[in-house]
Amino acid sequence: MKPRSIAQLFESPIADAAKYERLRQQEDPRVRYVIAITPRSGSSHLCDVIKTSKYLGRPGEMLSREFIPNILKSVPARTPDEYFAHVFRALQANAAGGISGIKCSWFQFREFRQAMAAPEAMDDLRYIYLTRRDLTAQAVSLYRATETKVFHTNIEHSAEALAQLEVLPYSYERIRYWREHIAQQEAGWQQYFVDKKIFPLHLHYEDIEADAAAVVHRLATYIGRPRASREVAPEESVFRKLGNRTSVEWTARFNLEHDAQLRAAQAAQAAVAAPAAAAAGAPLSPAAPRTAR
Repeated sequence: MKPRSIAQLFESPIADAAKYERLRQQEDPRVRYVIAITPRSGSSHLCDVIKTSKYLGRPGEMLSREFIPNILKSVPARTPDEYFAHVFRALQANAAGGISGIKCSWFQFREFRQAMAAPEAMDDLRYIYLTRRDLTAQAVSLYRATETKVFHTNIEHSAEALAQLEVLPYSYERIRYWREHIAQQEAGWQQYFVDKKIFPLHLHYEDIEADAAAVVHRLATYIGRPRASREVAPEESVFRKLGNRTSVEWTARFNLEHDAQLRAAQAAQAAVAAPAAAAAGAPLSPAAPRTAR
């Protein structure tokens, strides 16, 4: 049965008391960072490259209600607040001046924060905000992934799943749904940063695709440890882009259809407003400015 809340995940007794005690007594890493993501923004690829550096920690998706029950087996904790501290201790790099990071979506972050007794502990971290410049392409990618369950190239997918990816039909409504879903997450992160006066490093999916090593160096410099990006090996990453010609065509098609719908809605609004404006004696459109002669 899927837990109804984050708090319910911590109702079971600690399975490994010795490991729990070690984590409880361990000091926090000197540098802790959060990669604030939106879905299909390249976070899995980025985190995989980060791990090859051996000095920047092993960032993972640690605040997902779906993943926490399994994570608790290796990172035991009694409360959400304790868990939040323990995951950074467990994931830190094996180097002096420990560095540790996690990644999470806005919805995961918001739900976990609401379960904490002292959520202000989340505010005193370094934030890396990861988005995608092409929001429609991101929505197309998310639609294809959620419909077929083909999310990443780091696992071997069944022939049936790959075949489904090839025959998946275009859907304006589903792509629009996921586009709005992503936009909501972006708005959530941005409002949180404004409210807490947090100034994150803003990274983009497209830059990771172009030069992942350079992006990791920017991240390391931002957190105050530029030398930590040494020995990064992006070529060792198992993550590859899943998008293809179909993705490009669907992105272009959606943009054209979306623009057409916006124009139609604006025309309909103007048609409704016109009779009222005429009755009031107002001009239907702004008058052209007079020119001096």
